[in-house]
Amino acid sequence: MLKLNSSFCLRYFRFAGVVLVDAKHGKRIAWVWDHFWEHKDDDGNMDGCICKLCGPTSEPLAWCNNTSNLRSHMSCCHKTVFAENEGPQDPAINVAAEAATWLGAAKAPELPGHKRDAIHRRVALWIARRKRPQSICETDTELRDIFDFVLNGSYTLPTHKLVQQNILKLSTEGRAKFKALQAELKADGVLPSISGYIWSENGIALFGILAYWIDGDGRYFERLVGTIPFSEVRHTGAEILLATKKVLADMLIGEYVVDTKDEGKIVNTVSR
Repeated sequence: MLKLNSSFCLRYFRFAGVVLVDAKHGKRIAWVWDHFWEHKDDDGNMDGCICKLCGPTSEPLAWCNNTSNLRSHMSCCHKTVFAENEGPQDPAINVAAEAATWLGAAKAPELPGHKRDAIHRRVALWIARRKRPQSICETDTELRDIFDFVLNGSYTLPTHKLVQQNILKLSTEGRAKFKALQAELKADGVLPSISGYIWSENGIALFGILAYWIDGDGRYFERLVGTIPFSEVRHTGAEILLATKKVLADMLIGEYVVDTKDEGKIVNTVSR
C-alpha cells in the first residue's frame, strides 16, 4: 500500500500569468482583463473567458486561476495590443559587442553537440529544482545575455520544448532510482508519501508526481518520480487522477488511496 498525504493538492506555480487583484475593490487589475468577459456556466460559476476583440459570439477560452491562456491568445491573435502592453524593451547596452571586446573575439565556434546537450540538461535541472518558468530561457533577456557574454555566442539556451524534454528525461531517471529503492524502503518499514503538482505558466504545463520520505536516521529524501505533459489537458480532478494512475502503474504500484483537490472550485474526486 502506498500512502498519499491527506491533502493531495493541485497547485499552480504562478509566474507571468499571475492573477492580480485589487484587494480594496475586489477587481482584477492585470491589463489582459480589459479585453475579456467572464463566461459562466448554468450554476453561475466562471468556466471560461470570451475575448472582446473576437466578439461576443467567439468560443470561450479556458481559464484556470491565472492569465496564461488569455495572454497566449492575445499574443497569437492580437499582436498589436499584446505588444503595446508587454512588448520587448530595447537593451540598454549592446551585449554582443561588449562580449566581443571583453573576450577579444567576434564569436566563438559553436559548442560540440555533447557539451551543448550537457548544458541543456543542467539548465533544465536548475529550472525544475528552483521552480522557474519553463520558458525562462526564451523570455528572460538578461539570462540570455549572461550566457552570450560569458560563452561569446558559442551556446544558445534551450527552447521551452527542449527544457520540457530534458525535464521528462530527468523524471524518468528519478523514477528508476525510486523503483530501485522500493524494496529497501519496504524492508525498513518506510512508507513514502507523494504529492502531485501542475507546473503551469504561459500556456506550458507539466503534471509532476513527487515522492518523499524520512528514513530510519531521520534524513529527508524526495524524488520526482513522474512527469506528464499537461498543456493540452483540462486541469480537472478526473484528468489528475488518470495521470496519477499512469505514473504509479509505471512504478508497479497498483494499490493506493488518493484524494485529489484543486485550490479553486473544480473537483473533489476520491478513488480507492
